[in-house]
Amino acid sequence: MISPRRPRTKPATESCGPRSSGRAFTLVELLLAMAVAMVLVSLAVVSARSLGRGRALRGAADRLATTLRMARADAANRGKRIRLVMTVDSEVKGGQIGRLEVENAPLTEPGTFSPYKPTWAGSLEHTDVDVFACRLTGESTWSVMQVARDADEPAVAPLTFRPDGSCDSAEIHLREVGEPDGPVAIVTLDGDNARATTAILPAEHYADREEHLAP
Repeated sequence: MISPRRPRTKPATESCGPRSSGRAFTLVELLLAMAVAMVLVSLAVVSARSLGRGRALRGAADRLATTLRMARADAANRGKRIRLVMTVDSEVKGGQIGRLEVENAPLTEPGTFSPYKPTWAGSLEHTDVDVFACRLTGESTWSVMQVARDADEPAVAPLTFRPDGSCDSAEIHLREVGEPDGPVAIVTLDGDNARATTAILPAEHYADREEHLAP
């Protein structure tokens, strides 16, 4: 009896599908990719630094506003005049943007102020900001006085806080040390309502504002 033939099986062969052809990057393409990556990293670093500087300026302005509020409250609690004299010492680590003074003996020695360092005065110590102008604002006062850069020169007129809770009205202008073209923080002290507020202005907006206020 003849057995039926079994169908022949074809030997396994490689797939007939399309062959993937991987192409390596050329040297020019690699250099271009590296250049683009370096540009993106540089932009990210610059953005992070700008954000950090903005936060530092905002923090310094907020702390100064808090100091103004504390000085007003302290003068009312002590029943003595307290004044804040703005100073500049940005070249020295630990320099302060202002110092506090108190009139200890208003009856026997009126107008004589002594250094005053309450526990909350630490907010005046900044090494990353600079007070470059103080503008006294009032019914008959609207003048810009540049802060004295020489220790022998008279400092800017001090801000006075009185026992009755009132105080001078003023604008204090701050900016980052070494950033003359950077943003400006303006701390506004409203002596009538005893309020202190802050605002951050880009350099171009600040220049426009000053030009508008110029006589």
